[in-house]
Amino acid sequence: MASFARHAARRRLAAAVVALGLAITAVFVLAYFQPQDLFINHTVDQARPAQAVVVRQGSFHSGEHATTGVAQLLGFPGGLTTLRLAPFRTSNGPAVHVWLSAAAPGAANGTVAGSAHLDLGGLKGNIGAQNYPVPRAADLGRYRTVVIWCERFSVTFGYAPLTRAATGAAG
Repeated sequence: MASFARHAARRRLAAAVVALGLAITAVFVLAYFQPQDLFINHTVDQARPAQAVVVRQGSFHSGEHATTGVAQLLGFPGGLTTLRLAPFRTSNGPAVHVWLSAAAPGAANGTVAGSAHLDLGGLKGNIGAQNYPVPRAADLGRYRTVVIWCERFSVTFGYAPLTRAATGAAG
């Protein structure tokens, strides 16, 4: 009988260890991979800045996730530049950033990761209109693509090749 009790205690201990391992794994997956973000949309609706002139623009193409919309580099008197995404839509995800990239449009993820880029910050929302200030010292001639980049998985969610806008376009 004592042998049976010890065997049952070991089984309960083993079950508790397995349950604890599964709980730790679940917490890690939810915290690191954030799969819940794939089902949660975050909408942003920032106004288009006044007195802006479209300098370069391009339409988004899907990468690892369906991505649509338009990217515009807006120029202002005094030399300030802002990147505007509108109307914009992509998947939500962990650690998604907006890059100006020297990589060719549609380049492989490894090429994008290894190319010169300017990180404009985390994606404000996966849906809507949003503005990202571009540092004044940025050499905009070197960046030819806007990339929505997932740092966690090193993949391009979507990209927009930038081309010169018609002179004086108010967009």
